[in-house]
Amino acid sequence: MADKELTINQFIKAIADEKDLFEKRMKQLQFELGTEVLKEAKKNANENFGRGTGDSARTKGRSGALRRSGTLAYDGEDLLITFGGGGVPYAQIHEHGTRGKGGTMPPIVPKKAQWLTIPQKEPYFGRRGREFDLFFRLISDTKAALFEKFGGRDMAYYLVKKVDIEARPYLSPAMEDILTQARMKKKIQDAFGGSQIDWEVR
Repeated sequence: MADKELTINQFIKAIADEKDLFEKRMKQLQFELGTEVLKEAKKNANENFGRGTGDSARTKGRSGALRRSGTLAYDGEDLLITFGGGGVPYAQIHEHGTRGKGGTMPPIVPKKAQWLTIPQKEPYFGRRGREFDLFFRLISDTKAALFEKFGGRDMAYYLVKKVDIEARPYLSPAMEDILTQARMKKKIQDAFGGSQIDWEVR
């Protein structure tokens, strides 16, 4: 959106101010589709990445930040659905996956530290290893662990040099679901005469 970043309220105002009936209907349809897709994508993000009740990192310690980061944006020409931002840098990685798992994004590597720390159980979810009195053990050149006791087997954190993850998309399935709903398909056909809507997830 660069230097002409606008607000969604300006898009709504643009709908109200539009004099050309066809353009007004197009903008209204765009806004309805965007709203529905965003709602569905947030639901997917909550199901995939929301705080759960299980015992693994897959279901515990998640804040819901990915879901909350979803928003509609307007760049002066197009209505955009965005997820991520500075507080949620992993949004695209979850949507697209990393190359080592068949995705398109580079692997996850530590920015400053030597290792990525992956918590294994409570009370380590959402907290840093240095907050605890733990014992480091090297497993291989690329794997290590932090244990609760010296010589013990109770692992607090698994340490790795890089991580690859499979894609767990939340936005593209939402697009597919909404655009293939009978109600929305009829609205699109009425508006575009049966032609397809082009869209992409970047």
